[in-house]
Amino acid sequence: MSDLNPPTRSGCLTNVEMTRLQQASPGAVPEELARHLAACQVCQERVLFGQEPRRRRRGPTGPEMPTPVRALVILAVMLVMIIAFFFTLARLVS
Repeated sequence: MSDLNPPTRSGCLTNVEMTRLQQASPGAVPEELARHLAACQVCQERVLFGQEPRRRRRGPTGPEMPTPVRALVILAVMLVMIIAFFFTLARLVS
């Protein structure tokens, strides 16, 4: 293989084959390329997201946890609101 056409992974489509695939009109893709693309997730991602395989994010995917100081401030505000509610309720009832 030449340096202009390195395989990205064993058995995956080369850059030249990817170019042929992307330049072909819908329904006119060579059968061997279409079969490989239907079975290979790596090549499907390369066609959809570009020549480089997409990197997967690692680590937590949810929102960041608040800092301890921020959590304590939120807790204190909630506690003040609860006390104000019960104080108001006691004044209304009596």
